[in-house]
Amino acid sequence: MNLKSAQAFIPGAGVAFVNDHYDTFADGPLMLGSLLPNPFDPLVDNDNPALPWSGSDSRNSFFLVHDFFNPAYSSAPFVNRLNTTLAQTNDYDRYTFSRLMSQLTTESVPDLGRDKIHLNYVNLMPGTNYTNFVSWRSSPEAAEMFFTNVASRLFAGQIAQFGLTNLLNPIACTNINEIPVRNYSQGIHRILQVAANILDANWNDGYSNAPPPSVFRPLFGFSTNLNEVVIKGYRYETDTNFLGKILSRVYTRNDPNLRTLVETDEDAMIYGIPLIIGARKGFPNLNEFSVQTYV
Repeated sequence: MNLKSAQAFIPGAGVAFVNDHYDTFADGPLMLGSLLPNPFDPLVDNDNPALPWSGSDSRNSFFLVHDFFNPAYSSAPFVNRLNTTLAQTNDYDRYTFSRLMSQLTTESVPDLGRDKIHLNYVNLMPGTNYTNFVSWRSSPEAAEMFFTNVASRLFAGQIAQFGLTNLLNPIACTNINEIPVRNYSQGIHRILQVAANILDANWNDGYSNAPPPSVFRPLFGFSTNLNEVVIKGYRYETDTNFLGKILSRVYTRNDPNLRTLVETDEDAMIYGIPLIIGARKGFPNLNEFSVQTYV
């Protein structure tokens, strides 16, 4: 009874649940035919979206094993009993926590309280939660938001490993900005590729109406902060029209006019900094991409 109501958990549930003729709340009455409540009165659906709904997120979700020792997630008496039991010397009591871990089930509820990114639905736009069921692939803006946020957080977690501290200045939490073109490397490209792959891995429609793999095109500009040409972001391409534009606008990193070129031409591309193309199952797909340079 402590769970949110269907209406509070999913805006619009009032209309959907009352008119779907399914026993969404699993509270009866007994189903005697193909429709609720019976085949002789098919227009009545007694689901009340104002009542607590079992489909709502649990208010006592545990995301880390350490949470069992946090009174805020359960209660102080529970934590005290757990600690007292584990302090015993007999094998049964001191292995209580191990037994507890072994019988727990896992859920796919995102840990939104710790600022996680939902894999399937938009939860980063202001006023939008994953319970709105808006797919990351619903618009170019949503796809770009997923790609840049995932890549930014992967960067933040691996800056020390790749020694990027002085190269990316800085990596904002909600965007990829100011990546110097002279420092673009395999390590940077790998992180960007992983972000695109995660987005495309969530396309789960198999062979039916599958779109082409996601394509993110680097956008270039000049950073007054770093005093050099940088990748200022990425654009999610929705068709192939951009190919005719960029193929004649590929410049070298050491071009003396590079700053002017990228500031006046949004379709400019730079050798050595490729498109990011997601790898995804289904047809059409892309599993491997190789490049050979020739003169």
